[in-house]
Amino acid sequence: MIRIVKHVIVETTAERDRRIEQVEAAIRARFPEATTEVVQGLLDEDRVVEARLPVHRLAEWRAQRPQLLAEAPDRETACVPGMKEARHGKGPGGLE
Repeated sequence: MIRIVKHVIVETTAERDRRIEQVEAAIRARFPEATTEVVQGLLDEDRVVEARLPVHRLAEWRAQRPQLLAEAPDRETACVPGMKEARHGKGPGGLE
């Protein structure tokens, strides 16, 4: 099976571990066949949740992003797929 890899950056905060758990839970809830792994980010203290899901679910990943953002209690640090990209102005949806 061909899978796509999506990354969600979780910046260092006092609640980083809880946010990582939230990200993984949100991904698995919406995409049960996805696998996740926490890896080191570009900065030593940052972590990245790497999600792998079937390529046929890419459009659904993109479609879920606005709903996840709307549900996020803190839009600046929300733990949702694509949040880091949206904060850095990649355009509507934050995903290309």
